[in-house]
Amino acid sequence: SNYSISMDPKDHNKGSGNFIGKLRANFIGTEFSIFDHGMNPKNADPDSLHVGTTPVREELGCVLYASNVLGSRGPRKMKVAVPAVDKDGSRICSRPTRKGDEILTRFKDRDMTNVIE
Repeated sequence: SNYSISMDPKDHNKGSGNFIGKLRANFIGTEFSIFDHGMNPKNADPDSLHVGTTPVREELGCVLYASNVLGSRGPRKMKVAVPAVDKDGSRICSRPTRKGDEILTRFKDRDMTNVIE
């Protein structure tokens, strides 16, 4: 599932100035990735990481929920990973072009390079 994130509850148009990004979930709703309003890397020029003048989307984080022994009721353990911050206080940009480079994939593989849990 994909969910759009907008500053206006009635405006979810990707071309709108209200569109912030999207939340992508896996089929069972246990893994989520958060992206800004950039373009899908599948459509990008591999040299420039742009689709026309629009940059490839930046990955802003991921959320993983552990399976619950009680089924769908009750609390679940949640883990969150976001891009690390450099020594100047700026978020380290993550624009993965392959699934293996996504924060979610690296987090599950315990590769915490430029990621904070």
